[in-house]
Parts: sequence; C-alpha cells; structure tokens
Amino acid sequence: MKSKPSRKTSAGSGEQHTAPQISRRTLRVTFEYNGGEFRIANQMRVEKITPPTMTPCPDAATAAGYWVELRDRRGRCLFHRLLPDAIRDSAEIYPGKNQLARTPLRQVAGRFEVLLPDLPEADSVVIMGHPVSSEGLKQHQRARVLAKFKIGKDGLAK
Repeated sequence: MKSKPSRKTSAGSGEQHTAPQISRRTLRVTFEYNGGEFRIANQMRVEKITPPTMTPCPDAATAAGYWVELRDRRGRCLFHRLLPDAIRDSAEIYPGKNQLARTPLRQVAGRFEVLLPDLPEADSVVIMGHPVSSEGLKQHQRARVLAKFKIGKDGLAK
C-alpha cells in the first residue's frame, strides 16, 4: 500500500496532504461573541460539499487576523476558514458629505457563521486570532486560541 505524498507548506506549519479530502457533509456553525467570550449559537450538519479553503493553515506565530481551524486529536490543522471582518470593534460611518470615517462600536459583540467539512478524524473547532475584549480588538498582540469546542457524534459541545 502506498502512502499519500505530502509537502511542506509555505507557512512552515508542517505537512499537508497534496489532495485535500473532499467532504460531502458540512458542519454549519454559528458563533456569537461578546467581548472575549465565544459560544455556539447554532449548528447543523448538512448534506453539502464544503467550499474549499485556498491557502495553507495560518501559523499563529506570524499570521494576523481571525480564522477558524478544524483540528484532529493531535492538534493538527485539517482545514481552516479565514474570517475577514467577522469580529469587529469599529464601523464605517459617513458623518458628512462624501466623507468616510471609522468609529468604535459601543459593544464588541456579534455573530458569524462558518462552513467546515464534517470529517471523521476531526476532534475540535478552534477560533484563532488576536485577543478580543469589551474595549476592542488587541491587534498589536500575537494571534492565539480564543475558543475551542470539542466535536462529538451529535456535533460541537456548546
């Protein structure tokens, strides 16, 4: 039996299979956040091919922004989904004629949805990014684990 070929990713995060697994089942998860607290608001398994990811898993030591990782029992990233603008602490406003400005939100709270492949080897879903507090995003600090949820036979543990 031949083993699957692997290659080093450009981010230096280890090995990744050259042919990513295609899942015909998808976990649709809605997360809510309030300051630095994250919770699962809704989840469902759907019969749908998961949209692919286009880049290797980000390396928390060098990456910026926010993303969700699907991990196996060893903590290896099986899949990730980038979260551009999912977690916000400011909004664009138009205070005058043809002007654009950013203003801080009164409360750093919201919700976002992600689609992840429903893989049998998946053990947890991890939200990664810069620390979040009720005062805003701490983008000057290194990305880290913000929340982790175990996957069981009935879905994610809330």
